[in-house]
Amino acid sequence: VYACLAGLAGTLVAGMLADWFIPFVYNIGLAGFRASILGWLFLGGLIALDQMKGYVTGGHAESAAT
Repeated sequence: VYACLAGLAGTLVAGMLADWFIPFVYNIGLAGFRASILGWLFLGGLIALDQMKGYVTGGHAESAAT
């Protein structure tokens, strides 16, 4: 998880260089859009895996609160 957070930091720094924070085709073209969307997809996958891990191990937020 820490490596992906470092990747997020790197993605944000690189995004400042080319206005790629929220990728739009009209900002950076189709090739740039494809390159910038990969980082967001991988980070979304990390969040999904983290959420699935909580359900598999029984670490629900609802069950922990009760």
